Amino acid sequence: MFYPKSGHPERERQPQFHTADGWLTPYALACGYVESNIRAPLYVRLARIGGGYRVHIRDMAREEDIFDEVFTRLGDARRHFAHARALYVATREGN
Repeated sequence: MFYPKSGHPERERQPQFHTADGWLTPYALACGYVESNIRAPLYVRLARIGGGYRVHIRDMAREEDIFDEVFTRLGDARRHFAHARALYVATREGN
């Protein structure tokens, strides 16, 4: 398979799967790729679902869902994904 070097015209036409910040692009999410992060005890997932972006946070130690919401804007979903630890602490303090 041909993998053109950076700056090559063919390279510029290929779909991009990651942003400069390392996030998956909207195109990659639409193709079924999933952002995920596992930091005990949390499992955090960001995926494209229908017309929105689902953020799912699960406490693996307690085997319970902490947060599960669908956002219409990718930026909002990424913000919740990035702040999963803070959301976790907030839900623990509320109980």
